[in-house]
Parts: sequence; C-alpha cells; structure tokens
Amino acid sequence: MRLVLVALLLVSTALAWQAYAPGEGPFAHLSDDEFAEKYLMVVNDFDGLEAPSFDEEAFERAMGKNSGYDLRQAIPQCVSPIRDQAGCGGCWAFAITSTISDRECIENGLSDTRFFSPQHLIDCEDSKFAASGCRGADTQTAFKYTDVRYGGGLRLDTCYPYKSGTTGVPTTCKSNKCTSLDEEVRVFSSTNIQLWNDYDNIAMAQEIKEHGTIYMSMQVYSDFKSYKGGVYKIGAGAVPKGGHAIRVIGWGKDATDGYYWICANQWNETFGEKGYFRIGFNQYIGYKAGTADFDREIDSFVEFI
Repeated sequence: MRLVLVALLLVSTALAWQAYAPGEGPFAHLSDDEFAEKYLMVVNDFDGLEAPSFDEEAFERAMGKNSGYDLRQAIPQCVSPIRDQAGCGGCWAFAITSTISDRECIENGLSDTRFFSPQHLIDCEDSKFAASGCRGADTQTAFKYTDVRYGGGLRLDTCYPYKSGTTGVPTTCKSNKCTSLDEEVRVFSSTNIQLWNDYDNIAMAQEIKEHGTIYMSMQVYSDFKSYKGGVYKIGAGAVPKGGHAIRVIGWGKDATDGYYWICANQWNETFGEKGYFRIGFNQYIGYKAGTADFDREIDSFVEFI
C-alpha cells in the first residue's frame, strides 16, 4: 500500500494539473476509445507531426515579461458561453461558429454575443470543404464555407438549432431554412481569414489581444478526458486518441508551469474549469490555428481550396 501511495504522489507531482479521481468526472463512464468515438475527430491529420516548440525569451520581448491577457476580463460581453457538443464530433463547427460569434460582438461593439449555428455547418459542409459531419473536419478548410462565394455563409441557432448532440449524426442540410436577413449571415470573404500552420505563439497572442478570439486544433491524449483544473501537460504514458478544435481567448503564466493558453471547450461546464481549460504553450496544440474578421483585410491569407 505504501508503494502504491508513493507512486500516486509521483504521478500527481509530475502532472501538476488536477485530474478527477477514478470514477469521477463527466467522462468517467467512457473508455478512452468510447470517448474518442463520441467527442473527437480522427487523428490522421496529426500523423508524423512534432510537438511545437516555444521560445520564452522571444515571446517576452514581444509581449512583455510575465504577460497575460484574458478576454473574459477585457471584453466579457463578447465571450460566448460554454456550449455542449455532446455525442457528436462536431467540435470543428462549434470552434468556427463560436469564434465568429465572439468576433462579431467585438468588431461591431455589441453588448452581447449571438449564437451562430454549428448544426448548419455539420449538415451542409461536405468533402469539398474537408468536412465529415460528426466525424470531424479540417477546421482551416471548413472555415472557407463561411464565405458565401465558396460556401453557404452562416445561420443563427434561432433558425437552425443543434440536434446532432443527441443523435450522433448530421441531419438533412436545410440550405433555405432561414428567410430572415437577421438569421442568414453572409459576411466573410477569403481575404478576411487568417491562418497559422507554423504555430507562431507571438502572432497568435498579438491577434487575441488586438482583435479577439481565435481557434486552435489540438491533439487529444488519453489523460485529457480526466482533466479537472490547472495547466494541462501531457502525462507520461498518455497516447493520442484524436483531434479536437477549441477557442482560445487568452494566455497567462503560472509560477510553476509557465505560459499557457486559456481555452474555451464545448463539453459543457462540467468539464475542467467550468468548461474552460489551460494548456502549456509547448504542448500538442495549435498545429493549425486561425480566425476571421468582418472588415479587416489580411494580406497573409493562405489559399487552401
């Protein structure tokens, strides 16, 4: 018994972040494979990639020593509430629509966010946009669907509510469902989409501080489903289980664990820190990242279709 306790203490110390006790937490009833099947995207996009690096000195020269920023404090009315994708791997659609919701609020000086419909993207995007409903998507490619010249624009939840969380599959695409101009939003062009493939921490931090929410793709390891709080870092023995897309709304620095991103998930508020989590800069996150603006033309647009 004493050896077991020592081993547990060593694991706890190595992880630093808090994990739910065995049998606790929102996903305790699921095996790693069941969890991946319900909540994650296929892992193939990450094959052969290396974990990103982080140059702390360069970051602090650009952003300031011990810097941090949190949109929940800076512009709280423009941070969408935590949502729940439930039993559908449509995280990519939630990441896109919630990022755009936050951006619209910030750029138009609104007093609150409005929900854009992830169901619309899950139902109507197809392989042309590297999307496969509840099985996942390449979020960067899927972003282009919001440009009406290439895809179907956006809809609001008020006319296209979310249903796939219960069924685990898309519904029939209803491209003409919304007739109100307020519910059918077609505002983006390809020059308004900013992408990063090289995990530029400085550029992404600057973007968050100057313009608001971005999304990131991350590789989810087997121990992540037990995350309860703290700065997540991949634990010894953890293995990759699938891809995931989330919003990033800021960053900070922990005295022990260093710099981390502040991320908004969509596994409802029972996960992590009331639906949010923090993850170290040098962990497997952000191999793809991006955002979109309504009225800012970005010169570094990357053509991806």
